Amino acid sequence: MNNDIYTFKNLVDDLYSGREIEFTFRNSDYSITNTNYSIGDLEDVNKNPYWQFDNNTEKENKVVCGFEEINILIDYINNLLIKDVSLKYIFDKNLYTDLYVL
Repeated sequence: MNNDIYTFKNLVDDLYSGREIEFTFRNSDYSITNTNYSIGDLEDVNKNPYWQFDNNTEKENKVVCGFEEINILIDYINNLLIKDVSLKYIFDKNLYTDLYVL
């Protein structure tokens, strides 16, 4: 992905379409991903998709909302600070590296 043209608006548009984002900022790897998890034991066939934000370097993750609750995810990333810098600023000022849109 060409970092000099990928803005916060591009990120939001990609999330709306169900895509996932991985990037590096200040030597830490982050991702916004969607996945499924089982409710109950491992034999449970009921899967509930959800969005989560991960600091992959620190091994910290936060479940943000259900997969269909995209407006909650967008609200979350609109207010997200990473190392005291807003995600919007990080993307609009091209402060990230190693960007992958999946």
